[in-house]
Amino acid sequence: MHKDEQQPEQRHGSLLTLYDQTWEEIRRLREFEWKIAVTFITLSGGFVALICSDSFKPLLTYNLRWILTAAQIFAIIFGIYCLLRTHYYLAQQRDIRRKIEDVLNFHEPAVFMTEALLPGGWKSRQVRFSFQLELLIPLMLIVFLVQALAIYVTWFATAKPAIHIQDRERCLSRSHQTLLY
Repeated sequence: MHKDEQQPEQRHGSLLTLYDQTWEEIRRLREFEWKIAVTFITLSGGFVALICSDSFKPLLTYNLRWILTAAQIFAIIFGIYCLLRTHYYLAQQRDIRRKIEDVLNFHEPAVFMTEALLPGGWKSRQVRFSFQLELLIPLMLIVFLVQALAIYVTWFATAKPAIHIQDRERCLSRSHQTLLY
C-alpha cells in the first residue's frame, strides 16, 4: 500500500512494527556473532581431541598434517569472514533503527515524556561498520588463536610411528597394515 493511501495511524503502526523487527534482527545477529565464535572454537577443540587421541596418532602422517592445517587455515578465514559479514548486517540494522528513531522523534523532549527518550547526540548519526569493534576484534582473535593452537598441536603432537604400535589392528585396517611393512 502506498504511503498516501495510509492513514497516519497506519503509517505510525508500520514504523513501530519495523522498529520491533529491527530490534529482533539486531538481537538475532548479536547472538549469531557469539554462535559463530563458539562454533569455530568447538571445531578447533574437535581437531585437538582427534589429533591427541591414541588411535588417531598413528595415522597422522606428514601429508595428513598438511591437509588438517589447510582445513584449519580455511576455518580461520571462514570464521573471521562470517564474523565480519554478520557485523556488517548488524551495523545496517542499527542504522535502520536510528533512522526510525529520528522519524519518531525519540530524541526530542516533550514528544512522549518531558525528557527525550534517547540522547540528542544520537540524532541523525549513521551507525558505521566500526561500531562496537571492541567486541568484534576479541571474537576474531579468539577464533584465530584457538585455530592457531590447533595447528600447533597438529604439527607438534607426539606421535609414535605406526611400526612401534603393538595393537595395530585397533587403529588400521588390514590393507593399511600391509602398506607399513
